[in-house]
Amino acid sequence: MKQIYNFEKNNPPCLNERYLRKEAERRKLQRQTILLTIASILSQMVVLLFGILMWQIQPVVTLTCILYVLTAVLSSGVIVIVFTKKRRSIA
Repeated sequence: MKQIYNFEKNNPPCLNERYLRKEAERRKLQRQTILLTIASILSQMVVLLFGILMWQIQPVVTLTCILYVLTAVLSSGVIVIVFTKKRRSIA
């Protein structure tokens, strides 16, 4: 069978157990972050839906829920902006 890669031309990358564990931990943390983000979005949607459903019964509860969701979304947006700017200045 004809070889299409020259394995003797370049050295393979240096892999050790510490690097592989670090990479696995990074992927695990990324997965946890994604799940936490999805959970927070779903909980905000539940609060907003609850507020909308309470419109006829308690308009004050609706206003409170909408203000809570807006505050949470704006504050999380600010946090995202701050951390992405901080990451760019570090790198």
